[in-house]
Amino acid sequence: MLKWITAKEIIQKMKEGWELNWDTHFDSRGAWLQRDRLGKGGDIIAVHTSTFRALVRKGLIIRVDNGFPTCKYDLREKL
Repeated sequence: MLKWITAKEIIQKMKEGWELNWDTHFDSRGAWLQRDRLGKGGDIIAVHTSTFRALVRKGLIIRVDNGFPTCKYDLREKL
């Protein structure tokens, strides 16, 4: 069984410099964390859509790049 990363783990990874991205394309894989900048390779961790949406709803993360088809999110506390 696949173990999804928790909201607490997502926040910790983002504090360590991981990027959180959301694919806006209609057949997207949803959200993921990436160690290196988007498009530069590196490790990737899938983020469950409901966990991602909960972080947005609670105001813990905000969109900082409205690119298409991928949006970048960052921790609200960093801004």
